[in-house]
Amino acid sequence: MIAESRAKVKRILQQIVNVEEKGLTRPIRKFIVEGVMGMLVSGTANLTEIARSLNEPIAVKQTVKRLRRMALNPLLLPLINRMCLRQAKRWVTEKTIFALDSGDITHVYGDQFESIAHVKDGSTGKIMNGHNLNQVTGYDTEKKFTFPVLLDLYSTVRKGFESGNKEAWKLVKQTVNAFGTVGFWVMDRGYDSKGHFKEWHRLGIDFIVRARKTRDVWIRGVKQNILNAALALNRRYKYNKWGRFGYCKVMIPVDRNGKSERLPFTLIVYKDKRNKGVIMFITNGHIRSSKVIRERITAYFRRWSIEEAYRFEKQGFGIEKATVRKFSRMRALVGLSLLSWAVLARISEKERLKAVIIQSAAMEKVKKKDRPRFMYYQLLKGLQRMFRGIGRVFRFRSTEISRRKDRWEAIQRPLFDWPSSFLEVA
Repeated sequence: MIAESRAKVKRILQQIVNVEEKGLTRPIRKFIVEGVMGMLVSGTANLTEIARSLNEPIAVKQTVKRLRRMALNPLLLPLINRMCLRQAKRWVTEKTIFALDSGDITHVYGDQFESIAHVKDGSTGKIMNGHNLNQVTGYDTEKKFTFPVLLDLYSTVRKGFESGNKEAWKLVKQTVNAFGTVGFWVMDRGYDSKGHFKEWHRLGIDFIVRARKTRDVWIRGVKQNILNAALALNRRYKYNKWGRFGYCKVMIPVDRNGKSERLPFTLIVYKDKRNKGVIMFITNGHIRSSKVIRERITAYFRRWSIEEAYRFEKQGFGIEKATVRKFSRMRALVGLSLLSWAVLARISEKERLKAVIIQSAAMEKVKKKDRPRFMYYQLLKGLQRMFRGIGRVFRFRSTEISRRKDRWEAIQRPLFDWPSSFLEVA
């Protein structure tokens, strides 16, 4: 049963990778397959651990050397992103929630990494050395299922960089080109500038974004600070036993073709008894229905569960433990982590395989309060236990090595293998 499940996991990975794609050569396919499976089995983005988990019949340093050479390809991350977009088509519906979020990979003690810049660590709030991340994640509201869509790693000191906003717009454009304007977008503070509103309006997407207190809006032709307008707004609608909300029509000016144009939006104010301040949202269009407003607030709160996915990528695959210094190698490892998550998402669709892997995780040995609620932690741990102690993970390289070994042994074999009794002297 375990051997059959291992074969199914490898088959799912090969189905994802074996697609017709420009630039996806056979060596790149092999590298992606080995890298993803090594990352799943080892649970880390460290190339040495990935090489060790493959259990090839050669020295580990030789495997590391090959992986380091292949990871230099700058096309790896774009290729992997297109693979993940293909997989996301299986799950995207009209009710899908897309979450756009920025992140970071910090190098606490590293200062020799290529294109290293100053980034704000999301967990500590300190300015540290590292690289910036942008990610799009999907959430199926009916199945309560989180899945990967796109991921990008960039550096603010690299040649060709223009702004963080444009880097975020690239991912949104890719998603819209792949799926159209279906679904609903949720974004946190930082995506509420006039430039963002102009871009979201041009793309024609439905969205809700949390607003900062320093923003200004126009209400009935009068410019007001958004916080003052929110405090004066009547929160007449009940959301749940803790929270109430209210909303009103606002206008926000943006620059279009060198002229200032005011676009219609709706200001939403939410107040929870458990929190002191109010939460302010901006959503597209002038909305009259309180039911639609309630749905959009709920969609934003779903984003908090989606954030667990970002934590999973860092903790589950140990992206920040990657010690590669080249920027292209770092991008390749980030892409492999995204595809590894896509493999786990495909596994979760197959109920029998999912049950076997979760059973292998032996979560019953962990106290209930310490068990992770996010399903992918259990799947990853089950896969690691399932592949623990086996021989070679893949044989498409080992078979060629063994053939060479057999040929060498044939050359070294004596021409005539005389029986010992024939050679005895009477």
